[in-house]
Amino acid sequence: MNTAALTKWVGHIPPDVVHDIDSIAPMLRRLGYDPDLNPPNYGQPDELVAKHTADLTLEEKHERVAGGGGAEGAGNSEHGAQDNAIPNHS
Repeated sequence: MNTAALTKWVGHIPPDVVHDIDSIAPMLRRLGYDPDLNPPNYGQPDELVAKHTADLTLEEKHERVAGGGGAEGAGNSEHGAQDNAIPNHS
């Protein structure tokens, strides 16, 4: 799991929500997260996940250096923007 993606919300939540997050989202604590930590600690990834994340980060840097502008150069994989699309189940 890419924990960097999980923390992109940090700094974008209003302070009053962050302050009251334990009462707003009690499931966080039930799932084992400390709602008082900001950014949260998602634990240490196992070796395979850490290597995969490092490989993806390196690949993204190479794409930017190679001049990969546009959607493909914005951190998406070779498959383009569809990888990050949210499915529409309407």
